[in-house]
Amino acid sequence: MRAHLRNGADLIDHLNPGFENKLGGGRVNALKSLLLARGQLNYDLFATPLQASSTVAENTTADITVTIRNIGTDLADGYTVKLMQVGDITPLFTLPGAPLLMYETAVFLFEWTPDDIGKYELYGEIDWIDDEDNSNNQTEVHNLVVLPDQFNEYYIGDVYSTEYLYNSFVNYNYQNSISQTIYLAEEMNFGTIFKLNYRFHGAGDITTFNNIKLYMTTTEKIAFSHHNDWIPYSDFTLVFSGELNVNIFGYTDIEIVLHHPFVYDSGNLVIMAIRDHYYWYTETNAFQFTTLPGQYRTLSWRSESIEPLIFEPFPLANSRLAGFTNLKVFMAMNEDHEHVEITDENNLPLMTKLIGNYPNPFNPETTIKFNLAHESNLRVDIYNIRGQKIKTLLDAVYKPGEHSIVWNGMDDNGSSLANGIYFYRMTAEEYSAVKKMVLMK
Repeated sequence: MRAHLRNGADLIDHLNPGFENKLGGGRVNALKSLLLARGQLNYDLFATPLQASSTVAENTTADITVTIRNIGTDLADGYTVKLMQVGDITPLFTLPGAPLLMYETAVFLFEWTPDDIGKYELYGEIDWIDDEDNSNNQTEVHNLVVLPDQFNEYYIGDVYSTEYLYNSFVNYNYQNSISQTIYLAEEMNFGTIFKLNYRFHGAGDITTFNNIKLYMTTTEKIAFSHHNDWIPYSDFTLVFSGELNVNIFGYTDIEIVLHHPFVYDSGNLVIMAIRDHYYWYTETNAFQFTTLPGQYRTLSWRSESIEPLIFEPFPLANSRLAGFTNLKVFMAMNEDHEHVEITDENNLPLMTKLIGNYPNPFNPETTIKFNLAHESNLRVDIYNIRGQKIKTLLDAVYKPGEHSIVWNGMDDNGSSLANGIYFYRMTAEEYSAVKKMVLMK
């Protein structure tokens, strides 16, 4: 891990042409408004947006830059700039600041190699005791997703299907659209979903108005029983918001890297796609579809109205489709390590049960509770989101009754673990169950 000051202080006059290009038009307007409304202070540093890629491969260094500008009238000196992670008060890096005259800037480069895969919420922060206005000392939060160097891939659907539907997933033939699709647990494994891949046929006319949102959740449903059998909007988690690379002519694979990796640990997977851009394209923009007679696993709605979309409740679906949009799922599960496997608790012995942990999220420790129906050789293991075992918390014979054990957030080597999602598995003879917990420092 490295961090350093890059290029020293770059003198920029905020009144000169070209200032907008270096700071960003939105921030320029905000800065001008601030100076006009508040007046100029003697000591005031201003943090511009953090610059970094949205994804980086595992074991790869990410280049992250923070630009600091002196908008005070006097020399700014004796400050530091920190790279921070949301939820952690300890800086990832701290760099000493270069002296800055009025309207000068300094660019700080942080070269950071994340510890593990997953999503990191990062921001830059100025630390200066003389600053007279601390409201502009932090950058906005930047999401950085660290992708595994290897994925488990699961293709769901008939790869040879010649059926392409415009209304099964993202509907570009209407101004607004909503779809929900159920994918069964038996069609894939459990793990953390980082990427999706869809087979698409394009007409080459989608040049603008291409932003969509994708959401995920899980359900016990295996199909939609009627046109109003939507899964509630509040059950879903936003995993992607942005443009798809669909302005092509012919057949192609559309890759979607999730902005928020989704931990899929139980039930059937549901993917919801929402588009609300009030602009339509030809219906030959369509996604590959697998028809399954009698298995109504897709609900879709579309409208030509310019009214805002209503999510609670959803409008009555226009279509209930027998089948689903073909999908390739990319999950983080390392086959060289033990995998997290979840079993159906309905098939477990009557009283033997993994109850859960409290508190959750937790810091620095949490208590895991469980019941045993009879004397058993009991084992509790902790796993990271890749399915790698990092801690054997318990391996002993226990008598029947209610029991609990405390985990302090450390691995088998006694090292404190980073913020994130972890799984714990309890096994006792023929019983096995897994639950999820979140370590948040």
